[in-house]
Amino acid sequence: MSHNTLLVFEVTILVLAIFLGFEVISKVPTLLHTPLMSGTNAIHGIVVVGAMLVLGAWAWLRLPADAQVPIHWGVDGQPNGYAPKTIGPFLVPLIAIAAVVLGHRGRLTPAILLAVLPALIGVAATIAFAIGVAIYGF
Repeated sequence: MSHNTLLVFEVTILVLAIFLGFEVISKVPTLLHTPLMSGTNAIHGIVVVGAMLVLGAWAWLRLPADAQVPIHWGVDGQPNGYAPKTIGPFLVPLIAIAAVVLGHRGRLTPAILLAVLPALIGVAATIAFAIGVAIYGF
């Protein structure tokens, strides 16, 4: 298959997915839309923070013990702030977790926590798998 044919095929799939998503979402009653979107947004947030944690664990395992990780860049694009290996790879995910917890004070109900529990378990399993692969190389 040529590059142009593949590109046309992928754009066609994207357009069809957009139309299908619009049709599915438009059929959801207004009463259910907000709770469903709230749960979906929570799950997406956990997946993104989990991906940052997995990337941090991957980087942490590959950095030398005395490594300094850039954590701040100047307007010229050059790093001007550094943190030790133990903090650097996990700083952004920890800030994101703190922002979510502070932003949802009083609104984290047991139902929302139960809805995001599978995503949390998946993130924990992915981190454990990534560490296992990095240590044992299988």
